Amino acid sequence: MPRSKARDESLSPPLAKQILVYPMLDNMTVTPNPGLESFVTWGYDDNITGWQAYLGETKGNPVSQYAAAARASTVAGLPSTFMDLGELDIFRDEDIEYARRLAAANISTELHVYPGVPHAFETFASNTSVAAQAWANRRKAILSF
Repeated sequence: MPRSKARDESLSPPLAKQILVYPMLDNMTVTPNPGLESFVTWGYDDNITGWQAYLGETKGNPVSQYAAAARASTVAGLPSTFMDLGELDIFRDEDIEYARRLAAANISTELHVYPGVPHAFETFASNTSVAAQAWANRRKAILSF
């Protein structure tokens, strides 16, 4: 159940926490960032395909906040949130903006942007210190609510 829909329908019990791992929040992220293009593992064409598979023919157009969390008119009342992503991920800017909105609404927000790594970095470089740190941070976030 998307985050705002659970809140709006008073899911019982309510969601305890959002654990968001390089989340795909905005179907409008379709214009390539030249500074990221050579590093991405999930590219802009992949993103368009992913959103089209999820939304059908509404890809590239604003959609319901229940389909794309970036569309939420308000984030007030959402649970505390943990989010992590790589600096070289095409979702970077939309994820940072979502975290900023959560923090501005006084929602406890933990955001990790790991430098120099792309989307799904821990699967491609599982033996690196940054992957170990990401797994440790996720575990701690899951156990902390």
